[in-house]
Amino acid sequence: MPDPRNIELRSTSVQELLGRIPTWTIRYGITVIFGLILLLLLLAWLIRYPDVIHASGTLTSSDPPRDVPARADGRLVVLKASDGALVEQGSVLAVIESAASPTAMDSLRAMLPVLHAFLSGRMDGVPVLHDLPLGEMQRTWADARNLASELHRWRTDPYREKRNAALRQKIDLYKRLIRTTEAQLAWAHRRQDNALAEAGVDTSLLKKGVMASSEFRTRQNTFIEQQMSLSALESGLQQNRIMMVELETQLNDQFFADETKQRELEQRLLAELNGLQAYADGWRLTNEMTAPLAGRVHFTGRLNVDQPIKSGDLLFRVVPENDTYMVEAVLPSLGFAKVQEGQTAYVRLEGYPSDEFGRLVGEVRSVALLPGTEGYRVQVDLPDGLTTSFHRTLPFRPEMKGQVEVVTRDRSVLGRIFDKLRGAMDR
Repeated sequence: MPDPRNIELRSTSVQELLGRIPTWTIRYGITVIFGLILLLLLLAWLIRYPDVIHASGTLTSSDPPRDVPARADGRLVVLKASDGALVEQGSVLAVIESAASPTAMDSLRAMLPVLHAFLSGRMDGVPVLHDLPLGEMQRTWADARNLASELHRWRTDPYREKRNAALRQKIDLYKRLIRTTEAQLAWAHRRQDNALAEAGVDTSLLKKGVMASSEFRTRQNTFIEQQMSLSALESGLQQNRIMMVELETQLNDQFFADETKQRELEQRLLAELNGLQAYADGWRLTNEMTAPLAGRVHFTGRLNVDQPIKSGDLLFRVVPENDTYMVEAVLPSLGFAKVQEGQTAYVRLEGYPSDEFGRLVGEVRSVALLPGTEGYRVQVDLPDGLTTSFHRTLPFRPEMKGQVEVVTRDRSVLGRIFDKLRGAMDR
């Protein structure tokens, strides 16, 4: 058996044998490496995933809630609404104290249309008007009551109608008298014509000596008396006409005076009613808190009768009843250009953990062209309403905060690598 110590490991032949690489390793190794590189490039091109833009958002509705703040200082004297109740538009929620009592203001607003109807003539009478504690408008209401009563008495006073009827009757009588006198005057003119003809005959007979002078004078006197009677008829006719004109003038003056008096009363009453209407409208805006729309009213804090209120305090919030909800989100400036209309957005509400309740699925509706103080405003529609990805329907709570994840277009891994390289080269 040969001695191992006599083996020459560092001989040239041994080193050549050990350093020789088989040809199949070179051939197939390069192929495998090239194939792996191609496979990695293919996978980098095939694997795609989108960018996600994160934003903060607020849950709201297409018709947003309306705030109802106080517009006056004072105590809360009336609280008609209850927290969570449905209200109609214009419903009274609460009343803040003032010099005028709420019941008096209700009575005033109920009586103003009635008084306007009476003033315009659509009502013949006026109801009984009681004294109302209206504070600074107490005197105005008293004046309006007195004017309404005076106008009612003026309109229903029978004396004016009887007086005018008597004048009209006198005018009619004078018209009949004038017609009668005119007829008498016509007959008198015909008799005068006949008398003139007879006077001519008498004059001719007197010249011929057929008629005596005494008889002629007698006939002349008769003719003169007829002339005087005709003149008296004409004078009486003129006097009757003058009297009729005077009566018509008196009637017209009475009509004008009556209309002036009534118009003065109506204008004074209208001025008082306009002042009361303006006061009622101002009181409603200042001291009466009403629902701006139909929906469900929510208290912003604890409210009690006699609670002191300051102007500007937010007391109520009215949420409209609808099923159209949306999310108002604010995108940061970084990466906002990737967000486009129609992209999918996921909303995680802070009050409802997504691992328990799921996420709301939405769609980007619009992106603001100009940024605000915090970023770009984005509207996200919720086609499925408040039904989450776990098929759970969440109750609507306005102004609830949440996180919005906008899913942008898919990009491959290879494209992302090229973008990084291109960005590095641009530097």
